[in-house]
This record gives sequence, structure tokens and C-alpha cells, in this order.
Amino acid sequence: MELAHGVLTAAVPSDPVLRFDAGAVACVITRADIGLDRWDRRVRVGDDESAGPSDRHPRWSPVSDELLFIRPDADGVDQVVRWPDGHPVARLTEPVRQFAWSPDGRSLAAVVTVPAVAARSVVASGAAYLRDGEGRTPASAAVVVIDLGTGQHRTVLDPRRTVGDVAWAAPDRLLVTLPHDDRSWRWDLWCLALDGELTQLTEHGQWERAAVPLALHDGSTLYAGGESGPCHTELRVLRDGSSTRVFPGFDRNVTLGMPAYPGARPAVDDGVVWCTANDRGVSRLFSGRLGDDVPAAHTDLLTVVTGADARSGSVVVTEATAHTPGRLRRLDGEPWPHDLIDVPWTVEELDGDVPGWLLRSRHAGSAPAPLLVDLHGGPHNVSNGALGQGNLHRLLLAAAGWHVVLPNVRGSDGYGTDWYRGLEPAGGWCSADVDDVLAVVDRCIAAGVADPARLAVTGYSYGGLLAAALTTVTRQFRAAALGGAPVDLRTFSATSDMGPVLCAREVGEVDSADLRSPVRRVAEVGTPTLVLHGGEDRRVPVSQADHWYQALVHHGVTCELVVYPGMPHGFVTAGPPATVLDVAARIAAWLLRWNTP
Repeated sequence: MELAHGVLTAAVPSDPVLRFDAGAVACVITRADIGLDRWDRRVRVGDDESAGPSDRHPRWSPVSDELLFIRPDADGVDQVVRWPDGHPVARLTEPVRQFAWSPDGRSLAAVVTVPAVAARSVVASGAAYLRDGEGRTPASAAVVVIDLGTGQHRTVLDPRRTVGDVAWAAPDRLLVTLPHDDRSWRWDLWCLALDGELTQLTEHGQWERAAVPLALHDGSTLYAGGESGPCHTELRVLRDGSSTRVFPGFDRNVTLGMPAYPGARPAVDDGVVWCTANDRGVSRLFSGRLGDDVPAAHTDLLTVVTGADARSGSVVVTEATAHTPGRLRRLDGEPWPHDLIDVPWTVEELDGDVPGWLLRSRHAGSAPAPLLVDLHGGPHNVSNGALGQGNLHRLLLAAAGWHVVLPNVRGSDGYGTDWYRGLEPAGGWCSADVDDVLAVVDRCIAAGVADPARLAVTGYSYGGLLAAALTTVTRQFRAAALGGAPVDLRTFSATSDMGPVLCAREVGEVDSADLRSPVRRVAEVGTPTLVLHGGEDRRVPVSQADHWYQALVHHGVTCELVVYPGMPHGFVTAGPPATVLDVAARIAAWLLRWNTP
């Protein structure tokens, strides 16, 4: 486990921001504190770091060298504080989620969390009544404006279900993204005057989840959006009530940076638009002018961009590579000192009809070796060869002489719209994606990479569903390990916090989708299976794990169920370090157990 510990304790930079003159860079440094079993986050400027351990969201003034960031106070309430002394700019009673500087540097607009009030009963009146990590009583959000000179603050948008992003359009008005209503998962862009008046800027139903608005110098607004349904996110410019697409010939999905979905917020500097987009499984940095049809790429296929900023002719990025989970550098410059990991594999891009990546173990000989098929979630996510602080089981198995193949089956991001929506003609999840995985396995066997008698499969969330589905159609896998898997699509559609919208967009008509649910074909499974799940998962309720486990037991399949109390859906990568290590160790041990000659 020493190698896995080394990855977790590496200093990983994220959220890079440039000072107004590009003379300094701030970022967040995250590393695991193994002894205290927590993630340690500190703001770094040059060689100096804040006190931590829960500092985040650094932002420079647009007109000076003043830097602010978010830090919890003694009561655990996230406050906006000054660098470097940590003195709060105001005393707020609600935790700050994010904030944005006014153009003149005199005020802040902050999105604050308004905790739910304990009640004897919980009444729901819309589809968005559950939220993973918060349960049936999600917090709401409000927008406050803080005067930096006096520390006074006032609410300009009363609490509502949630607020997405906030930016300044002018000294007297803001740009905010809001859900259309409590019955919808779609978001729109609004103008919020400081007197509280709201004006809708995008039409509900035309664009889904408008995000990251950015006011341009000519009065127009750059923002990210995507057509209703499982389509690419794209950049658009809203001008005089009309929305036009930026880079109309660019057939790639713009990434904004979320947990398990790396990317960066777009930036505009001197008329050049900088953004990240998935290309062949990799979040890459692109740029172009507003009139360009397609932007130019600035990073390669072995580098995953996790953050970026552009200002005063300079560009800074944070990124992961095959040998480091994170580094910071100015574009086209040498990276700041960072941790390098001697990984036990080489990285190769797969050719053929189904794309993906192969991690070829340095500890395997020239003969066919054990092969792990590792399936990503989503399905509109990707796998690539960059090192991360999750999926540590790959390191443990590669060190034991296993190759790891990472298929980007139909539905995966980074290969254009047709591949992104490639499951729709086949009927949705557990259709052509199953065939794609089996094709990749056959190719690895034919190429002499994989020993056909020593195959295993793992996956999480949608990847766990796909792993379960594979064990219902073939017994060529000696072992399976799946987590957070919606194995029963009918009950998933009715119990997940996003079940209705996910199934309507991704799975199709419930009766037809139900026929593809792995649990309907569990009698065909003979593969020893490890099932992992978070006890408070609302995205894929833990009842899905219970259902699969009990069905396997009923049919005499060797299996083991591991539930992590209190953990939400993303715990396998974002949970406490000891939990992340435990998941990796359990997966590796289970697969090794059933694939030992």
C-alpha cells in the first residue's frame, strides 16, 4: 500500500487563479493527512501556504493585489477571509459556497448555504426533493452582497432550492444561474439587480443547466449550456437577447470541472476564449477567438487539465499526468516543483473500433498477463492514463503484474456527438456498451496482452451497472467488483435523487429499460462478486446493493457486500483517505483471490 499512500499524500494543486497583472498565482493544495484521516486543503501563493486545513476558493481582486479565500470559522461556518492573516471580511451566519469580486473591487457577491430547518414532517412538492449527501431535507441557497469597506452585508436574493453560479455583470447587477422551478433539473441564466429584481435571460427548455456566466467588455455574456437531452455542453454568447454558439464547428464536450469530471471554468483574455474540453478521453486546454469555428489545443493526450486561468497575456494551468496526480505551471513553461510517482505501468492509447487506454504493467513479462477491465461511470465520463487520487486499486494490481484496460465505450465523452449519444440507437444502458467491452477484451486477448483464463472486471456507478450486466452474459471473468451500481433500473428510476431525469434522458421507457436490468438476469451469473456501496448514497440508493447481493446469495454465487456507513455516492474518491484506501485494498484483494493460478 506504500505506493497508494504516496499518491494520496502528494500535494495536488487545483483552482489556479492569476492576479490582475498576472504577476502572481494562487491555487489550492490538497493532500491526505493519513494520521488524522482527512483531506488537508490550503491556499498557496508562491512558496507560502495558508494555515488550513479546510481553505479553498482563492480569488484576487480585479484591481489590486488583495487576495480573499474561504475558511471555516471556529463554529465551522465558511467565511470569506483575507490573505494571509485569515481575517474575515464580514461576519456571516450562513456558510459561503462561492463568491465573486465586483468590477471595482469594493464589494463581493456571495452564494451562501441556508441550512434546512428540522421539522416533524418533510413535505415534497416537486421532483427535486432529494439530494445526494443531504437526503430529504436539502439546504437552500441565497445571494448576499458584502461591502468590503464596512463589512456590512445584505441579502439580494432570498433563499431558494439552490443557486448555481454568480458573477458580476456591472456594478449594479449580477448574473446568476437558477433552476427553473422545483419540478425541473433544467437551469437558466438570470440577471439579478441589487434591489432584488430578477430578469430571465435564457428560456427554460431551450438550454439545460446554464452555468459559469462571464460578463464580456461589450456588454454580452459568455456562458456554458447544452441542449435538452444527453448532449454536449458548449460555450455560448448572449447578446441583445440572442444566443449564439462559440466555436460552432467544435464537436467536443466543454468541461467545467466537477468532482470526478476534471476541467476548468472558461476565461476570456484580450478577446481570446480559453476553455477545457474532453478529447479522446482527456480534458485538454483549448483557445480561440469568438469568431473562430474550432479552437486550438494547447495540451497533449497524456495530460489532464484540472484547472486554468488566463489574464494579462498569461495562462496558468493545473494538470495531472501519467506520473503525477497534480502540478501547476504557466502554459508553455516549466511546472512548479511537484510530486512524481514511479507508476508501475506504461500508458498506451487503444486503437480499433472501441477507443480507450491500456495501462501495461511494468511487472508483467512478455507472455499474456492477468487483465483488469476497469469501467468508468457516467456514462458520459471518460477513462485515461492520468494518475489520480482515486482508483488506487489499479496501482496495487499493476504492481502485482496485471494490465489494466480502460474502455471508453459508446456513451463516453471525448469522441464526438455520435459516440457520446451512441447508446441511444441501441436502447440505452446495458445494450451496445456490453458488446463494446467484450470487443475490447477480445482485442486484448488476440494481441497477446491478456491471459483469457485470468480476467476480472470492476466499475463504479454506471460502470458498476455495466460490470454487473457483463457477468449476466459471460463467465469469462474470474471475478467482479462493483460499487454504487443501479442494477435494477425500474426501482432506480423511482428512488434515486436524479432517477426520473436520468432515466428519461439516458435509459428510455422504463418497461423496456427494465428488461435490461442485470437483476432480471441474475440467474445467469456465476462470477464471484464483491459489492461496495455508500450507506447514505442517494444517487444510487444502497437498496440497489442489497438487491444484487441478496439475488446472488439466492442463486448460490460467491459474493461479499461491503457498506460504508454515512458515505454518499462519491465516497470512493472523495471520502476520508482511510476509506479510499480501504476500497482500493478490498477490490485488489478480491480480484487477486479469484485470479491466483
